Amino acid sequence: MRKVLILASLVALALTAGACSSKKETVSSNDIKTHGIYAAIDVIGTSTGNVTVRAELKVGGEDSNTHVILDNGDKITATGGTETKTLTASSEGLYEAQFSGSELDTAYKIDFQRPSDTSAPNSNGKIPGPFEISALPTTKPSRANDDLVIKWTPSEAKDDIYIYVKGDCIYDYENTKITQDPGTFTIPKGTLKSTGEKDGEPNDCSLKVTVIKIRPGSLDPAFGSGYVHLQQRREATFVSAQ
Repeated sequence: MRKVLILASLVALALTAGACSSKKETVSSNDIKTHGIYAAIDVIGTSTGNVTVRAELKVGGEDSNTHVILDNGDKITATGGTETKTLTASSEGLYEAQFSGSELDTAYKIDFQRPSDTSAPNSNGKIPGPFEISALPTTKPSRANDDLVIKWTPSEAKDDIYIYVKGDCIYDYENTKITQDPGTFTIPKGTLKSTGEKDGEPNDCSLKVTVIKIRPGSLDPAFGSGYVHLQQRREATFVSAQ
């Protein structure tokens, strides 16, 4: 179940960045008990050194399209290290705050405060440390004939890794979870499937690699369901041939 939740959260982040086309339904938090809320909480560090704390609140569970609008004094705050900020709405039912600095094991706590119902003050976890993608293919490798080696540093044995590859000439690729962060991953030859030269898509193209280090956090039990994921994300590109 945890693997499914993590994959779902990563897909949800991609959809958020790309502006999902389906229309959201909304409901006021004044009409919903805390135990009826699904809370998807992500703490995301990037190569800029900044961290985004993002909370998506829904009713009806993970697959619901009904989002919670905070009303009647309800609010979400986040504390990263010694800094506390109030999350503000970036879209309907989605709340964010930005923090600077993403050192290894920095503690984050997310506090859902409600004057008229049960609060959920203690969703928490520690973020993985910063890292860099240290090696990618450099000689325009063949997706069909060459293994593709990706390396990053430093590695932390207690973190899990997910890797995504996208490009105009391939079908999107995502690996299964890599446990105990080995610092390297090989995509075997023939794994990345070409789309073929249809609709103007090239056989050779630039591929974007996303490496994600992720740790599960602890969701306050006052919520009905949801997750806390703390992660570091890094991206890099290389050119590949068919």
